Amino acid sequence: MRPDRSRRREFEQVAVKHLDEIYRYACRLTRQPPLAEDLTQETFLQAWSSFARFEPGTNCRAWLYRIFHHVHSHARRRSNRETARVEMADLPDHALLYDPPLPRVFDRRLVQDAFGALPPDARELLLLAEVEGFTYREIASILEIPIGTVMSRLNRARKRLRALVISKVNESAPPRVSGERG
Repeated sequence: MRPDRSRRREFEQVAVKHLDEIYRYACRLTRQPPLAEDLTQETFLQAWSSFARFEPGTNCRAWLYRIFHHVHSHARRRSNRETARVEMADLPDHALLYDPPLPRVFDRRLVQDAFGALPPDARELLLLAEVEGFTYREIASILEIPIGTVMSRLNRARKRLRALVISKVNESAPPRVSGERG
């Protein structure tokens, strides 16, 4: 076991430097900054309490994301038990069959709204892959699921996001005047 002072210094050097990144990820995932703060704090408390088991030289960033995933999952389960929530129904299968082209220009807010409408598991996968830049293998390790499952769920999440963006673009498009050519 490492002496307490050197253990603290090592934790600050390898783990605490990822605090802002974990918080930003939590904000994007939950879309609730106060909840993101709580989840981040709990993640780092758990990381500190189990830091003696952390193997120096391994990927601390992925280790912290794994801890965050557990903390977030536990909080969601607890929340689901405490309150009866109505989740947005999954998109029907026919919405995922056709991939219409995305418009060349669309409002960033539309994408953010579509992202927010995704189920939490899909948001988590997209954030880990597209925003945080983790590989399929790293995501599989963080979420503790097979790599093939990561690949298929990520593919479905991308298709759902695409379908939601397109539907939001269509909702915001001005109505056509009859006889107008498009």
